[in-house]
Amino acid sequence: VMFVSDELAWQIFGTTDVIGRTLIRNGAEEFTVRGTFAAVGNNNYVWPHAVMSMASLLKYKWRHFGWDGGDSYEGYIRLKSPASLERINSRIDAVVEKYVPYDVEKYGFGRRYYLKNLVDEHRSNPVVKRIVTNYAFLGVVILLIAALNYVLIVISGLSRRAKGIGVHKTNGATNHQVFAMFLRETGILLLISVGLVVFLILNLRDLIQDLIDVSLQDLFTWNILWVPAVIVLLVFLLA
Repeated sequence: VMFVSDELAWQIFGTTDVIGRTLIRNGAEEFTVRGTFAAVGNNNYVWPHAVMSMASLLKYKWRHFGWDGGDSYEGYIRLKSPASLERINSRIDAVVEKYVPYDVEKYGFGRRYYLKNLVDEHRSNPVVKRIVTNYAFLGVVILLIAALNYVLIVISGLSRRAKGIGVHKTNGATNHQVFAMFLRETGILLLISVGLVVFLILNLRDLIQDLIDVSLQDLFTWNILWVPAVIVLLVFLLA
C-alpha cells in the first residue's frame, strides 16, 4: 500500500480522489493508494511525496528489518505527552536487551537506543548552528551599518534641516507637528527600503534559495513574517 501527497496525486491523476487507485513502479510492482496527505514544505527534515509501508519494502525485498540488521533508517515517533520522553528513554534499553543483549566483550559491539526531541535535534545540529550564527552576525552588522549611515546623513544635514525647522516654527508649527513630520519622512524612507528589499529578493530568488536551501514560499510564512515586521518597527523607532 502507499500514501501519496496531494501534489503528486494532481500530477499523476489530476485529482486528489485517488483512494483505491493503483500505481506501478518499474513496470512490475503494484501499490494501492490508501490515502493522501498535504504536501510537506521544503523547510523540514523530510518532504516525501509518497509513503509506503514497511510490509511493502519486505514484500519486494528492498530492505531487511530485524534485530540483526536493517535498523539504519530515520524514524519519528509522536508522543502523546512530551513529558513521557525521559520515561521512555529510561526503559527502552531494557526492552531492546531482551532481543539484542548488550555485551561488548562477546559481540564486539553494543547498541543503545534513545529518543530525542526533534526541536532539540535541529537546534544542536552543527550545520544549523553555524548557519544561524553566520546569518545572525551578518544581519546585525548590516543593520548597524545602515543605522549608522542614516545617523551620519542626518547629522551632516543638521544645518540645512535647522533652517527648514526654523521656517516651520516661524509659520506656527508646534513641536508635535515637527516631530510628526520627522516620523512621516522616516516612514516613507522605510517603505521605500522595504520595497527595494522585496524587489531584490524576487529578482535574486534562485540565488537566495540556493544559499539557504529553502524556497521563498516556505521561508516567508505567516508564522515567520512577524520577525521582519518587528525589526522594521524597531528600526522605525530607532530612526
